[in-house]
Order: sequence, then structure tokens, then C-alpha cells
Amino acid sequence: MFYQFSHFSAKFSQIMAMCIGLTFLSACSSNNIVMDTDQNTNFGTFKSYSVISRNVEDSLSANRIITQVSQFLEANNKLIGDLGYTDAVVELDHYIDYRDNDSSFSIGLGTGSYGRSGGVSVGGGVSLPIGSDQIPVAVVSMKVLVNDRLVWSATNSHDFKTDNSASLAKAQRVVVKELLERFPLTRTGS
Repeated sequence: MFYQFSHFSAKFSQIMAMCIGLTFLSACSSNNIVMDTDQNTNFGTFKSYSVISRNVEDSLSANRIITQVSQFLEANNKLIGDLGYTDAVVELDHYIDYRDNDSSFSIGLGTGSYGRSGGVSVGGGVSLPIGSDQIPVAVVSMKVLVNDRLVWSATNSHDFKTDNSASLAKAQRVVVKELLERFPLTRTGS
């Protein structure tokens, strides 16, 4: 009987550790991708791409993102060429947005009563935000155009800790990686 209990306890511990790990991984991911695809496009026919950024204000981020997308395409046997001389264009846009901080610390006040049947009750609470009121969010939009016609688009976003260039670059790499995991390389429309 003791062996069965200890065996059950060990298995239960393993299952709980897996559940906690999966919960942690799912909390870290940013399932914010919004995507649309032209179902009549045969993406397998595109052999060459131009990669451009529409963001002229942040050329450092633009160059990083263009390099990341270009390396992905080259790793998938696609050629990178000049605008106007390729099968398709990958157009990028990126910016920083802000969302409300939903993290808070709550302080509650207890209740009390007076009299034999509890005629008076007092209660209340205060919720205080943790950190700043706004959290910076890296947003990247990626479009595939063929002859100026939009055939695929996706947008993704990811929070980053502090409003500095290193945190922004890390968040943008994650956002672009997640977008590229859904990039239509060989999908044929129906």
C-alpha cells in the first residue's frame, strides 16, 4: 500500500511539473498574430523576393528586421533581389505601441458587525498599479505583394520590459520569428 502511494505521489509530481512548465511556456508566448491570405495565390511559384521597410524613422530596427526576413527567405532557397525585379515584395512596418498595465496590487479592508444580529458591516479595498501605467509593445506588420496586389498579411505584437533599444530589438526578433513561422512559402490556394 505504501509503495502504491509513493508511486502515485511520484507520478503526480511529474504531471504537475509538466503542467506548470506548459503553463509557463504558454504565458511567455504572444498569441497576438492577425493573419489574412489570398486563397487563390500559389505561393510555391515565388522564387525571389524584395524585402523593404516602410518605416523611415527607425532605420536601425528596419535594417535588423530586413536582415532577419532576408536570412529566413535565403535559408528557404528564395532569392533576395532589388525592388521591381522579383516575383514578390515583402513589405514591413514596425512601431512601438503602448497598452494599459493590468498588473496591480490589491489591499483589502476587513468587515465588522455590531449588535446581536450583525446590523452594521464595513468593507472596502484599494488596487494600486505595479510599475508604470503603460507597457511598451513592439508591433510588426508583414505583407506580401505581387504586382502591387496584397496576397498575404500578418501582424504580431509583443510586450517588452523597458522602453530601451535592447529590449525593443529582442521583442522585435521574437515577433518577426513568430510571423516567419507562418510565412507562406509553399502553400497553394484552393
